[in-house]
Amino acid sequence: MNSTDPGWEPIISFVMNGTCAHSLMFPQNSAELAAFQPHVWVAGEPGSPVTLTWQRWTSEAGWQEVAETIQTTATTLTLDPEQAATAQTVALTLPQALRDEGGQGVLYAQRTWVRTSDGVPVTVRSNPLLVTVFGED
Repeated sequence: MNSTDPGWEPIISFVMNGTCAHSLMFPQNSAELAAFQPHVWVAGEPGSPVTLTWQRWTSEAGWQEVAETIQTTATTLTLDPEQAATAQTVALTLPQALRDEGGQGVLYAQRTWVRTSDGVPVTVRSNPLLVTVFGED
């Protein structure tokens, strides 16, 4: 992450049991899913605001935005997997429809900055984090 570039993109990771993860999978209606609360580590310019947003995919509707967003800040310049156990994370709620009905959810961190050359607001987005909840139809 190059914080000297005003267009820097956030970097995110789930932290689960002291380990970084970018993709998680749970059986629908499982005890593991019931106990899961996402914790996300956000890297970027420390203290800079970012918005965490979910999208959900189902075979019936494709990708859809989830209304709930979380406002937070970047806590470190980089994500070092060796430091995951002590990382400052933000706790999220898995979208209820994803938990109840299954499918896939993707989480992004995004931020908007104003390009100085022309005053245009530019929104940049982080790497995706994927959660799959699977079950039998």
